[in-house]
Amino acid sequence: MSADEKSSEKSNANEPQSCSSQPGSNCCCTGAGGLGKFFWIILIVIIAMYYIKSTQPVTVPDDWSGDLAAAQQIAGSENKNILVAFHTSWCGYCTKMKNEVYSTAAFQKFASDNLVLVMLDGDVAKDAVMQYGINGYPSYVVLGPDGKVLNNFAGYMPVGQFIDQIKQ
Repeated sequence: MSADEKSSEKSNANEPQSCSSQPGSNCCCTGAGGLGKFFWIILIVIIAMYYIKSTQPVTVPDDWSGDLAAAQQIAGSENKNILVAFHTSWCGYCTKMKNEVYSTAAFQKFASDNLVLVMLDGDVAKDAVMQYGINGYPSYVVLGPDGKVLNNFAGYMPVGQFIDQIKQ
């Protein structure tokens, strides 16, 4: 090896190496390493979206109350049972119940004749969650006009089955 080659080799050893100077390298800028960065960025975006969604309060439909105490007064004066629905903003089946069950004519008719409707955010109404032993969402508690628990059940179900559960 000539003196010039040795000198060139020494100077290259002291210089920072870039990804492009290393053919076939698996650095952070190209190849699988680039996919790793992309993965982490996508993961962070998904976590941020989940956090934003989970921190939004449950939207209570117009024909439902968010106040259990007020609903108990109405139920007592109208001699109706109370349906308390425990929902969360992050629960897919809660949204499905809102869209596919609560909005149906059959449920609307049954509810207006028999129930005072209350929807509580399970992430906010922690005392009620503890009081009624709620373990998952959506969950339901049927209370008599006097506030005593008549029935409790959980999960998504079609409108006919949902009405039958409430009647039990």
